[in-house]
Amino acid sequence: MKVETMDTTMADPDPAPQPDQASDNPDTDNTTNNNNHNTLHAPEHEHAHAPKEPSPLNPSHSSASRPPSKTPAPPPIQREQREKKDSLKKRESAMDGKPPPTSSLGKRKANAAHAHPSPQRFNVPPPRPQDFEAPKEDVMVSHEPNAFEIPHSHRQLYKPVDLAENKRGYRYQRAIADPHFPHKQFYRATSPPPHYGRFSFEDADRNMHFATDALVTTNEKGWRMVRSNLCAREGTMYYEVKIHKGVPAMGGEAPAPAEGDASAAASGPQPHVRFGFARREAPLDGPVGFDGYSYGITDIRFEPMHRSRPSKFFHPKPKPKKGASKAGLTTAPPPITLPLEDQDVREGDVIGLELQLPSLNLHRKIVTGVYNPA
Repeated sequence: MKVETMDTTMADPDPAPQPDQASDNPDTDNTTNNNNHNTLHAPEHEHAHAPKEPSPLNPSHSSASRPPSKTPAPPPIQREQREKKDSLKKRESAMDGKPPPTSSLGKRKANAAHAHPSPQRFNVPPPRPQDFEAPKEDVMVSHEPNAFEIPHSHRQLYKPVDLAENKRGYRYQRAIADPHFPHKQFYRATSPPPHYGRFSFEDADRNMHFATDALVTTNEKGWRMVRSNLCAREGTMYYEVKIHKGVPAMGGEAPAPAEGDASAAASGPQPHVRFGFARREAPLDGPVGFDGYSYGITDIRFEPMHRSRPSKFFHPKPKPKKGASKAGLTTAPPPITLPLEDQDVREGDVIGLELQLPSLNLHRKIVTGVYNPA
């Protein structure tokens, strides 16, 4: 019995006979013809089990019997041409000292001609008659259930209410209509009484309480901050701080409450005070000196605080080198050390703080890089 198969590999070393050459073996010719016959009829065996009539679930594989599609072919997608950017060397050589625009938006902003006065950012409605009236005093409520009182006094501290605020923490200023400001849509900044240097109700944490003159403040939620209604831009600023309640004046911590004294037990730990200078970027839910935008002084050990890192007021001078004594130089004096009872800021102490800033003209020169110290 002889089985005829199709060999599609190249394992046979003997070449197949050419059609124009005669072969002495008839079996070889028969095998070759059968293989060719099977190769030509292979598509018929593939479609032997295909249905006679095609259906939507089993369409015909013949491209000739398939009807042409009536749906037009979609057009090719037109992609936006990418902007070709020059190399870094080419941009640097073409700048010639001019600042390169960062984007097309930056080019439009650089080429835009600014009108004077500058364009308005908000479309404010025309002022009403009541907008020309002076601002009224703030509404302040007492703390409940126990009122906050200044020690050794009957004065209370109140919390201002009905202040403008939003969820993003924007700080608003009072405004009043003024006919002398037409370029500002007839509005300018103002403030309610009292009209002097004091604590700002708007630029303070919402847990702060103030006296009626806005010169005394406290809070009930741990470390919080309040800024003044005055700002320091240039020159010298000086103000004083008096501690009404903090580290006890007699030294050490407050005495332990007696048994059964519910009022003393409910008072909790004694408060601490920190004072200094802060920029407008400093957060209000932390003490002064908490981050890089403020500079504070602690009541314990009287240490400067910046970025939550304490330092010392009196730094010891560097020690002289070994050969300095031969040149006639004396040793550095010992560092100044305050007595133990004077190292802390206690109740009743008055601390003065002074800030010295350069002029705005000098500051602009330093920022722009045109300042010449010579």
